[in-house]
Order: sequence, then C-alpha cells, then structure tokens
Amino acid sequence: MCEAARQSQLATSEPSPEIRDWLQLPAAETEYDTVHRRMLECFDESDRARVALTLLLQATDSDAGYLYGVTPDRLVLLAALPEVSSDPGLSGWLTARLAASFDSLAAEGDETAVDETRSEEGGRYLDRDGRPLEPVFLLDRESEPARIAAVLALHVPRGSFTLPAEALLKQLAHELIEHGDVPGLALGERLASDDA
Repeated sequence: MCEAARQSQLATSEPSPEIRDWLQLPAAETEYDTVHRRMLECFDESDRARVALTLLLQATDSDAGYLYGVTPDRLVLLAALPEVSSDPGLSGWLTARLAASFDSLAAEGDETAVDETRSEEGGRYLDRDGRPLEPVFLLDRESEPARIAAVLALHVPRGSFTLPAEALLKQLAHELIEHGDVPGLALGERLASDDA
C-alpha cells in the first residue's frame, strides 16, 4: 500500500522549474550547448579536431572526411576519418578552392555570399581511395572580421547526401578559433602561400 502511494506521488509530481525550462529550450539552443560541452571536454587540439570532424560527419550521410585548419600560411590537416596519411594533392586542391571562394566573396561584395559554405567551382576531388570529396567551409561569423577557420573535405556518397547545418559549421568554426586551435583567415585576406 505504501508502495502504491509512492508510485502515485511520483507520477503526479511536477518537474523542477530548472528541468521544465531545460525541456522547453529550442532545439538549436540545446544543440549549441551540446556541441560546446563536447568541445570543452576535449583535452587538447587534436582531440577537439577529431570531435569536430565526428560531429560534422554525423550530421551528413558520409562516413569519411578530412578536416583542415586554416592558418595565414597554409591549410593544416587536423583530423581524418578514416585515419590516413595526408594527401598532398588534396591539400593543394582545397587551397585552390579556398582562394577561389575568397575571390568570389570579395568580387560579389554581397553579405549573403558570406553564408555560402560550399565551393561550386572546381568540381570534386578523388582521394587515394577513389572517394569523391567536396569542400565545405567553416566560417566563424562571431569573430570580427568574420574568419574561415577550417575546410572540411567531405566524402560525397553516391546519390543524395546531406550537408552539415550552417549553424553547426559556424559553431565549430568559432570553437576552433576560441580554443586557439586555428587562427583562421579573415575574409578578404589571402593565404601567404598564394602571394608567392
């Protein structure tokens, strides 16, 4: 009888105000907090890069990709799934796609162009294993000026595929810059290697 009363009390009890507020948060806000917590749990830049790449791939239909950080001089491979040695051809191709994207953003001078996360120019790159890859840019719009923090070379499976949500791309870009993992490159700047 006591057990029945306790079960009745548990079933009718109201959640605390904190729990009620948390349950009513918009999905985007809870996703933001989840990504932020995942990045805070990482113990170094290598761990953060793997987590960022994993989150990006989980948001797509892909099981492979390469995450390159953007520095003022060059692109640096941060993480790869599956883990393989760097493909020099891929780095050069991504650098060219990045340069073309900077040129188109500067030429258009249109704020909406900054939201583009993909490069339509240059087609796709075939990696060593014959996987077609497409560049996806991670832009930190919270920095002043806005900075491209990283480039994802995303394996594009046959048929339709899903790109990571723009909010996720922006948040991961901001996290990588905030933690000092990459300096990024301001829109309108060029990689120093392009100036040579």
